[in-house]
Amino acid sequence: MQDVSQLQKALTLYESNGGAYPIATATTTLTSASTVGAALIAAEAMPTMPKDPSDPTYTYGYVSDATGSTYNISFCLETDGIKNYSKGCGNIVSP
Repeated sequence: MQDVSQLQKALTLYESNGGAYPIATATTTLTSASTVGAALIAAEAMPTMPKDPSDPTYTYGYVSDATGSTYNISFCLETDGIKNYSKGCGNIVSP
């Protein structure tokens, strides 16, 4: 959850500086080399891209709308102990 929170903060900073979130209309895996990851790093919104602790089995996914006005980050959890989220890979956060 710390990684997901860090990603949300970086995306908020990116949007506040550029007026939109990075655009990726198809779900993309967030890595330092991905278009979205590279954009966040280049904009100095974050120094490196975090990896899911269970990478490569689980990864963080990102998708936005066509204008960059909203996004979803998808992620997996190994526990049911986090309020409002469930064990498995059906978890999503948005701004």
